[in-house]
Amino acid sequence: MEKVSVYIPVYNGALYLDKTLEGILQQTIPFAEIIIIDDGSQDNSVQIAQQYPVKIISHKSNQGIALTRNTGVQHCCYELVASVDADCVLDRRWLERCLPFFDNPSITGVGGKLDEAKEDTCVNAWRSIHLIQHFGETVKEVSFLPGSNTLFRKKELCSIGLYNAYYRLYHEDIDLSERLIQAGKKLMYTSKAQAFHIKKDTLRSVMRTCWGFRHKDYPHTGVVLTKDMWRECVHSISIVIKDVFHKRFRLLLIDGVYLFIQTYFCIKAYFLKTINFK
Repeated sequence: MEKVSVYIPVYNGALYLDKTLEGILQQTIPFAEIIIIDDGSQDNSVQIAQQYPVKIISHKSNQGIALTRNTGVQHCCYELVASVDADCVLDRRWLERCLPFFDNPSITGVGGKLDEAKEDTCVNAWRSIHLIQHFGETVKEVSFLPGSNTLFRKKELCSIGLYNAYYRLYHEDIDLSERLIQAGKKLMYTSKAQAFHIKKDTLRSVMRTCWGFRHKDYPHTGVVLTKDMWRECVHSISIVIKDVFHKRFRLLLIDGVYLFIQTYFCIKAYFLKTINFK
């Protein structure tokens, strides 16, 4: 059986890293190597990682998610390279479920289903409904793979130049997927390979994630800014309608805040001329 490397990009991930590593170590098919890529963390993420049988690569300063992923891919010794975010826990059969796809040489990447934390807070409940990062209960070819839990052929990632360093916080996974598809590669999704998102969001963090997921670039002109704000207005209305229809009345306050925060982020991006703000 082919050996598989796995890397975990980490930036201030101390709150979740223990559980993430335990999930990786409990796989029914063990990973051949586990690499932590510390992106200039200011907490005790490295000290936690040192308690496990892992290799640690550290950036001296924060470089962003795309460059951190590139460091991970470049340091992996084996042809199949998995990536797991530092706030995600793999089901113990995750690798077992993904590996059979690579018996088909035309398949470049596989991603599993990311289940969100649900009912512990209103914010997490909102995220589990309105920020879904999977394609449902199915197995199918897809146009992109969210980066939280993926398995790729290393040579194919290298052939397109790896991740784009422009995307420091979000969208690096979609951009990579788009370039793989353009190069004629095939990406697959399987809900049978499960991962669990254990991050506990704040209202601001979930709104920031929303904006990052929905915007590939900052508004370059006033016209684009106006279009972006209108799009967020329409999206906000659709969210309210869905929650009212399904009687999720406790989420309506967050729905109301959504439009104001997304508009603020659009204006902020326009004046800062970047999507990479926190």
